[in-house]
Amino acid sequence: LSEDASDIDAFISHCWSPPENWMIVMGPDVNYAVVKSAAVATMAKDIALARNDLQSWGQLLLWIDKACIPQDNDMLKLACINLIENFIRRSDNVCVILTWTYMERLWCVYEWACVLKDKAPERCFLQIESFMHERTLPLYLDCIRHFSIKRAGCFLESDREILTNKIDSTYVSHEAFETLVKATAVALIARSMAFRGGRSRSLHNTFFTPWVDLALELGFGELAAALQTCSASEWRRAAAVGSPSKHSGALMNATASDVGQKVAPVQGVSAKDYHGHINHWFNSSVSPLLGKIRLEALIT
Repeated sequence: LSEDASDIDAFISHCWSPPENWMIVMGPDVNYAVVKSAAVATMAKDIALARNDLQSWGQLLLWIDKACIPQDNDMLKLACINLIENFIRRSDNVCVILTWTYMERLWCVYEWACVLKDKAPERCFLQIESFMHERTLPLYLDCIRHFSIKRAGCFLESDREILTNKIDSTYVSHEAFETLVKATAVALIARSMAFRGGRSRSLHNTFFTPWVDLALELGFGELAAALQTCSASEWRRAAAVGSPSKHSGALMNATASDVGQKVAPVQGVSAKDYHGHINHWFNSSVSPLLGKIRLEALIT
């Protein structure tokens, strides 16, 4: 499943196991592995689309632990685990398949710590669309609201000291690290929800606004103000095209059936243009604020 590579298009961070309440929240017919596979494919297509080469998405090189870390050789496995930072550093992008229990796993938190150290926020992408709905939204909000290193669990409790020591060697304090995690999580989830919120005012209020409110609740006033400048519905209208043939393979249908209510009466929306508007807003208005929090948290 793997091959040697000097550089990687994307590092994939994920929880191996589904949340314990997966079947209750998502339903018995929703397979966790299938949803994760679809999320990886979506991410690969997004990266290829940003490079103006959508057809190449199947050729992207991804780093996924199950395929790239030997699972049947303990010595090699430990060596690879100790090189996680290097794998992330050699990756152009990082994709986090973010379930509502991701932040409760210390290994995932450690990978997030490495990502925040070595990657600018605009290089970090969340795959959350398939998991986020009205029943899981409160779970996500609580996950970020109550995040702490102490609350994060390990499958092997002996790993806790190793991982916390690695975090301690990079960040000025646990509190500073936790502040950075919360701020980046709120911002990155808000960016993901901006794409959905642009479809209608109702979707904006349901899935985007709670992240502005959480930013305020957590004391991130500047971040909340920056998030409020998002005009996704306006950018979606600007990305409307008169004919689907103009952007073959890169269209999102603007139909009322998608959102259960009225949407702009256009034939389609250029995914590339729509993503471009939102990413430009995030990179220019939100990412610099996260950079300031990052500098305050890192040991220099």
